[in-house]
Parts: sequence; C-alpha cells; structure tokens
Amino acid sequence: MRSTNTWVGGRLMLSEFELGLGILVLLIGLLLRIPVPFAFGLAGIFYFWQTGIPLSALLQRAVATADSFTLMAIPMFIFVGLLMTTGPMAMRLLNFAKALVGHLTGGLAQVNVAASMLFSGMSGSSSADAAGLGAVEIRLMKQAGYTPRFAAAVTGASACIGPLIPPSIPFIIYGAMAQVSVGRLFLAGAVPGVLLGLVFMLIVRIMAKQHASEKSKFRFSELWKAAMGAIPELMMPVILMGGLLSGFFTPTEASGVAVAYGLILIAIRRELTKEELVGVVRDTVKYTGIFMFIVMMASAFSWILIREQVGGIIFDLGEGSQYWVAMLAILAGVLIIGCFMETISALALIVPILAPLTVLLGIDPVHLGVIVIFGLQVGLITPPIGMAMYIVSAIAEIRIYDFVRTVMPFLIGMLVLLLLIAYIPAISLALPNFVFG
Repeated sequence: MRSTNTWVGGRLMLSEFELGLGILVLLIGLLLRIPVPFAFGLAGIFYFWQTGIPLSALLQRAVATADSFTLMAIPMFIFVGLLMTTGPMAMRLLNFAKALVGHLTGGLAQVNVAASMLFSGMSGSSSADAAGLGAVEIRLMKQAGYTPRFAAAVTGASACIGPLIPPSIPFIIYGAMAQVSVGRLFLAGAVPGVLLGLVFMLIVRIMAKQHASEKSKFRFSELWKAAMGAIPELMMPVILMGGLLSGFFTPTEASGVAVAYGLILIAIRRELTKEELVGVVRDTVKYTGIFMFIVMMASAFSWILIREQVGGIIFDLGEGSQYWVAMLAILAGVLIIGCFMETISALALIVPILAPLTVLLGIDPVHLGVIVIFGLQVGLITPPIGMAMYIVSAIAEIRIYDFVRTVMPFLIGMLVLLLLIAYIPAISLALPNFVFG
C-alpha cells in the first residue's frame, strides 16, 4: 500500500491518508445534509486541489459521463413510468392484479405485490411505484380494514421489486459505469425480481391474518374481463422483453419503443388531457435533471477512486480470502452503504471499487450487478435514508418506527434471498447465459 504521495506513470498518486481526507469531505457533506451531487463535487474539488489538476477537468469528467448512449434510456423510462401512473392506466393494471391474486389470503395485500411486479416491467423505478400506485394501494387497503402500518409496509417492500425487474434505471447506470451489457443485466435481474415478489406474497399470506383477513372469490370471467381491458398495458413488457431477447433492439432503443408505444396508447384512447401530458413531460425533465446531475457528479468522483486504485488497495487487504468471505464482505459493504445513501449515489461509490475485483475474485460482473442493486434496495425501506420508507409512511400517516417494526419480516425475507442469490450465481445468470450464451 502507498503511504506517501508518489508519482506513478507520470502522475501524482495521493497517500491513503490524503485520499481518506477526500472521502471524509464527502461524508461530512452528506452528514451536513448538503445535496448529494454537491457533496460529491466538494470532495472532487478537494482532490483536484491536492493534486494540482485544473478544476475544469472535474467539469469535463462530469459532462463526458452524460454523453452516453446507454444513459439516454433514463429519461425515456422515467417518462413511461410517469405516463403509467397518470390516468386510468394504473387502475387497469391494479384491476387485473386484483382479479388474478385477490382471492389469495391477504387479498389486497397480495394485489399490492402483484401490481408492483406488473408495474415494474414498465417503469423500473421504486419511487414511481411507491408514490404512484402506492397512494392508491394504501387507500384501498385501509378501506378494506388493514392497519395503516401493514398497508405501508407491504407497499414499501413491494416497491423494492421495481429496480430488479426490467427495465431498470439502476441497472442502466450500473451497466454504463461498469461497462457491462445492460441487456444481460436486465435478464439477470428478472428471476431474482420475480422470486422476491413470490417471497413477499408468502410473507403477506402469513402476516395478513394479524391485520385483516378479507379476500375476494376467484372468478375466471372477472379475470378475463380485466385482462382484456389491460391488454395494451400488459403488452408493454412483452414488447420490451421480446425485443431484447430477440436482439431486435438494444435497451436504449427499447426505451424509445416504450415511449412511442405509450404515446400511441394515449393518442388512441384520449384519456389524458393536454395539461396532464404537459405535467408528465415537466416532471420527466425535473426527475431526469436530478438523476443526471447526481450521476454526473458522482461519476466524476468515481473517476478519482479509479485513478487512486482504491479497488486494488481493498483487494490487497483481502488477498487470500476465500470466495465466500469476500462475498460476505461485499454484501456487508453494500448493505451498510445502502442504508446511508440512495441507490444512484451509492452506485457511484460502489462500482469503481468493486468492478476491478470481479476478475481478481472470479465474480461475474453481471452477477455482481444483481447483488449490488438487490442489496441497495434494502436501504429503500430502512433508516436513516430509505426513500420508499418516507414516501409510504407519509401517505399512510404513520410513524417511521411503526413502519420499520412492521416491515421487518419483509426485510428478513429480502436478506435470505440476497444470500441465496450471492452464493448461487445460477439464479441470476442462468437466463442471460441461456439467451446470450
């Protein structure tokens, strides 16, 4: 390990102490509640000042990150997600989920999970799920007699499915940062995402009797009617996955197809007013700006970690460790970071450190991507940062303490499944390896 500033390959390398100071600047900024991208920017400025690199290079790195064909998919998938939560489209999906699983023990709680799985195949955003369908689902569950804290716990937990089932904005960002096929990542996340949904449905079955026991009768005629009404919406993930599996279009092109398909539905059905469509576009621009600003500044900071060979330092510390020990350390690091940073910002710290270790430790980069994204979802429903936790708690009008206490079985289920995915790579790699070879 380096202990002093040295010149390597014609450039100045900082000592671990000074590099640590740069990371400390970032952590202090986050603790002071400075907006995440500005905290990354301050840490980057501190680093460039120490090395004597012109500060203009920081902006160049940030702008270069935005100039990415892969990241073009982000605004388009955000637009589709918002489009699906505006107007009757979301209600048709909800009605289909109710007709499909509403007869199971837990009734509307089961519908909540199933609707999140369906909606995930269109937006890939946990926040859109929690804030969009979540408000409707919590209201319906409370009206059916479920306790507000259970309604919030089910809604918050099911929102974690979104970033796993394709399309997925975090997978797009991970693929761009780690230079990994986004198509493979999409397929790798599909099976774990479905398994997570099934685990949640099992937990709901066990817990539901403590909070409410309503359920509807299964009627094939109602399922058929709901399916016929929701066919256009249900065709969205079919078209996207069909195009990806056949190689007809790339994930970025798939996002464009999704937008075109959504606009065609709107034009034919005329269910959105001009004001509502303008609102969707305005929100898309706002959320895209937030996402991309975080990605740009975080990527500039991740370049620092790569330049300082932080991944190599960590590998030296763990050299000789067995695979299961290294994987356990990775899981612990991802879970801890996920509790204190939202997903996009956390990726900027994790990917530059872990990506170089995939070859050294023999971990498939696609498998690592699934582990990282899955692990970060745990942070969505845990203090102190959990975005989904705050959204659903506010909607249900409950205390954070009550939410955390009720969501605990879902957290345990997520952790058990995460361990299985981490130590049985075939769970995530079987499908992409079958399709792409």
